[in-house]
Amino acid sequence: MGDAAHLPFRTTLLTRTARSIVLALLMACGDSASTEPVVVRSDARPATAIALMTPFDSTTPLERAADDSAPSTLSIELRDGTGQPVRQAGRTLTLSLLDAAGAPSTRIQIRRGVTTLTNASGLAQVSALVLSGRAGAAVLSARIDSLPPLTIPVRVRAGALSAAASAVAVLPDSVPVGGVAQVTVVPMDASGNKRGAGQQVTATLDGNQALATVSTFTYSAIDSAYRGSLTVVGAAPPRALRTSVNGTTLSTAPLFTGIVGVTPTVPAAALQFTTLPGDTVPAYRTLNGAIWPATVVQLVDAAGTPVRQAGVAITPRATTVGGLALLNSTLNGASALSTNAAGQVTFSGLALTAPVGQARVRVEAANLAFASLPVQIVPGALSTTVSTLTTSSTTVVVDSSISIVVTPRDAGGSALGSGQTVALSLAGGTSAGVLSVVAYNSADSSYRATFTGKTTGSPSTLRATVNGSQLFTAVALT
Repeated sequence: MGDAAHLPFRTTLLTRTARSIVLALLMACGDSASTEPVVVRSDARPATAIALMTPFDSTTPLERAADDSAPSTLSIELRDGTGQPVRQAGRTLTLSLLDAAGAPSTRIQIRRGVTTLTNASGLAQVSALVLSGRAGAAVLSARIDSLPPLTIPVRVRAGALSAAASAVAVLPDSVPVGGVAQVTVVPMDASGNKRGAGQQVTATLDGNQALATVSTFTYSAIDSAYRGSLTVVGAAPPRALRTSVNGTTLSTAPLFTGIVGVTPTVPAAALQFTTLPGDTVPAYRTLNGAIWPATVVQLVDAAGTPVRQAGVAITPRATTVGGLALLNSTLNGASALSTNAAGQVTFSGLALTAPVGQARVRVEAANLAFASLPVQIVPGALSTTVSTLTTSSTTVVVDSSISIVVTPRDAGGSALGSGQTVALSLAGGTSAGVLSVVAYNSADSSYRATFTGKTTGSPSTLRATVNGSQLFTAVALT
């Protein structure tokens, strides 16, 4: 028998040998080889949606400090029509910021972490999301290619102190011996956001420290400023005022001069407003707690002629129309200031927080006739912390209803009244029901709605927004 007769046997032998080799190779590869077909099957299924995988409540804003590059992980996963993960690498995740109306945000920007690609598991991970811009709320929109976007509420708070951006001012900048100037410091981050309470502020003048003293600084929540008094003990040439916040010296160093007082030939007899914050007929209309533009007071003689005399201390205070002390009020920036060489003093940080209605702001100086400015106080800007959200009960029986009351208020506690846009939302748990339409109640300036329970379950969080701003208070409903 020739070689041709043995060919089928040899072919069969080679085939069996090849199969044995392949099988041995597969066994040697272990789990990695055995799982590869699963990846292929997953890639074959189309992704139809995306889901947030980062472990935080998506109904609670993702809070970031402005310009903060600290690590933060945001994970988005591809999903199919049944909600199962889809393992597809190389898909592009794009992040963008929107305002409450859905338009691109002009206040907050993404400085780093705009785009990234999905990995082999179908996960897109942003590990260093950096936001910059003004403090406040926005909506982070996450989109992978043409799939429906996912939205996440975000809130930016003030970032790290910026020595260059922080503001320092001293008024007046020249005061005679015994006179007092006001030092105002506003600590800010690089984006110009005010850092608020809790900062340690100090200030000193160059040169001989005995020639002037600087008081401790007090914080004002109305304008997030720190104010202190600079008292002149002895005359000195212009010197730089060095201010530090939390141990960091600020870049701005205004000059201050201690001068020798000059007695005018014609004595001052009264005070007079020369620059007013607004129209005073019938009264300056001011938002409750709003900062006023510069208000200038001048020394004048008995004939109303300006008197050029430095060092006269002038103090503002809030009164009723009849001149009595205004109860439940705070006049921000009302510390005594001394006149400059022109006999003037400028109050740049006045803000009146008081019950809505008529009042007056009076400026006084020893042995001089006072001047009085009429003001009409109207509700100020919304305060998300002072505004209230209450319910008649936190437990709801199925097919029964509870009442919900939202009262928008300003920082002084005055109700904002009609014209506000109030929205309610329920999320975070399995308890469900129906929220009614919100209606305004003029009797107490509140906004009211009802919630009717439909499904029992775990507590759900009731939240309210007013004009797009979420109130601080939330209620857990079961």
